[in-house]
Amino acid sequence: MPHNRNPNFTGREEHLASLKKDLGTGQPAVLTQAIHGLGGVGKTQLALEYAYRNVAEYDVVWWVRSEEPATLAADYTSFADALDLPEKEAADQLLIIKAVKQWLEQHPKWLLVFDNAKDRADVKKYIPHGQMGHVLITYRNANWRGIAAPLDVKVLERSESVDLLLKRTGYTNREAADALAEALGDLP
Repeated sequence: MPHNRNPNFTGREEHLASLKKDLGTGQPAVLTQAIHGLGGVGKTQLALEYAYRNVAEYDVVWWVRSEEPATLAADYTSFADALDLPEKEAADQLLIIKAVKQWLEQHPKWLLVFDNAKDRADVKKYIPHGQMGHVLITYRNANWRGIAAPLDVKVLERSESVDLLLKRTGYTNREAADALAEALGDLP
């Protein structure tokens, strides 16, 4: 994963529990959750915290930056190197993508995170079918229905905003933290 765990992660327990429940159904299929919300609400941090809390349940966790098609393809194909697939050295990127997808379709217990996805068509072709695996997609624009079950993330509850500010700053003045949380619109 390209990010360290956030020691200041605060709140979102209901979202983490929902992800755990929905991805932990045990169905023999790839299960996909799409974390949706405005910029700055903490979608990436939620996906990251889910991955860190549940890493023991997966043999493989892979993070794919999905802002642009070229970055998406590069991160996805670099998975072939991490898996030491024979196709990792191929000159044809499509061949590498196919090899990674086939590996995922033939192996259980993996988590694939597509972070900051913009276009569902770009991401859809990378989502494997088959064995038990989990996919998280973070995105701003709505309507990933048919590809993933949506999880809508809003701003933090005020108490969570205040707790985050106090934890992050080391200060203890709840009134000041409350005023700042209000001024920031309870965005993390």
